[in-house]
Amino acid sequence: MAGSGRRPEHRGPPELFYDEAEARKYTQNSRVVEIQSQMSERAVELLGLPEGRPCLLLDVGCGSGLSGDYISDEGHYWIGMDISPAMLDVAVEREVEGDLLLADVGHGIPFRPGMFDGCISISAVQWLCNADKKSHSPSKRLYRFFSTLYTALIMEQTLLETTLRHMENKEMIGDSQHSFTKAKSCLTNLVAFYDGVTASVDKGRAADIIYLDLCKAFDTVRHDILVSKLERHGFDGWTTQQIRNWLDGRTQRVVVNGSMSKWRTVDTLEGRDAIQRDLDRLERWACANCMKFNKAKCKVLHVGRRNPKHNYRLGEEWVESSPEEKDLGVLVDEKLNARGSRAVLQLYPENSEQLELITAQAMRAGFTGGMVVDYPNSAKAKKFFLCLFVGASGMLPKGLGTECADGEEIHQAKFTNERTRFRNTKGKSVKKSRDWILEKKERRRRQGKEVRADTKYTGRKRRPRF
Repeated sequence: MAGSGRRPEHRGPPELFYDEAEARKYTQNSRVVEIQSQMSERAVELLGLPEGRPCLLLDVGCGSGLSGDYISDEGHYWIGMDISPAMLDVAVEREVEGDLLLADVGHGIPFRPGMFDGCISISAVQWLCNADKKSHSPSKRLYRFFSTLYTALIMEQTLLETTLRHMENKEMIGDSQHSFTKAKSCLTNLVAFYDGVTASVDKGRAADIIYLDLCKAFDTVRHDILVSKLERHGFDGWTTQQIRNWLDGRTQRVVVNGSMSKWRTVDTLEGRDAIQRDLDRLERWACANCMKFNKAKCKVLHVGRRNPKHNYRLGEEWVESSPEEKDLGVLVDEKLNARGSRAVLQLYPENSEQLELITAQAMRAGFTGGMVVDYPNSAKAKKFFLCLFVGASGMLPKGLGTECADGEEIHQAKFTNERTRFRNTKGKSVKKSRDWILEKKERRRRQGKEVRADTKYTGRKRRPRF
């Protein structure tokens, strides 16, 4: 499509701009492939994923799967979303390893809460700032995208209003319950729990945290037992019938750390014994409800100084200890260092107003973080990465090219005892002089380009040839 602007998003909707010819270009052009690979590498680096553990990532605007190729090479799993059928067709022909979904991210991220360990996007978010239809509102589409992305990165769910209203009226949920209650969430539960743990550790006590995982809970849970419990707690027949109708005849699949299920229709001995009794009681409860724990995923996290690191049993098997565990989307280690999920979105903002619109909607959705700019002094190598944090926020990474070779930041004055050489009337070094060459090489270094090291021969005049 012809257009007045040079930017692709000014030439038409993405599903029309990225037609079959444009999709082929993205795969056959070696320069485009190299740039996509470099930006994907940088985005995954900014995610700060844990080493030695495969993660499930969401690739927004995956296109022909070039960014997904790097994710697969790093040993991670990924699911890609794109609005262009032609781009996805090329990805299918290339036999990429990730799963593909044709969808408009402006309508939201259609995945269950807490499904992904992280999200990357290469040159896709700025497309949401354009109104290609009368019904399109850039601010609303951006907020819809960020709010649903936030949910897909953290374990937060809601119940039907009628069910929640019944539980509130009957006072079925105690004060210790945080999820599925108003003004509380899984995050407030996480904060309240670790507030107690850190307070105990600060007093010099030790604590053991047991992480349990039911074996294929969503595949093996007995629907008749679930519905009968709702009836015993006084839920009306209409509500229980609706839940029964929703459960019966449905197929579902659970994805955990890239593994997919099949589709299916403390510091004292007294404290240790108390935890062991709780584990025994949970094991009996699981057996009574025709369920069982996935012993391989059940872990114990020992925190606190001088922790005796007691051993615990779940049934007949011992629970393995773990140096870190993911708790409601937040990675917590033995030192109580917490790290939440992240999203890294590479974009080309048209102006400062567009950049402010994108970041404002992301923060409104609940994200924290900020913008990381690589090579800010280069017109061509400059790249914008919006780094968003979920749950426990971390330090914003530094952009590339923001420091000189000697470690000093570029915006600081640099003092040397070198003699100032000849300069012209405008204060600039004489062209082709040693100072002019050194300034040009330093400028290209700041732009992220490869430059030979300075020597005593740099800028030295050579004798004319005979």
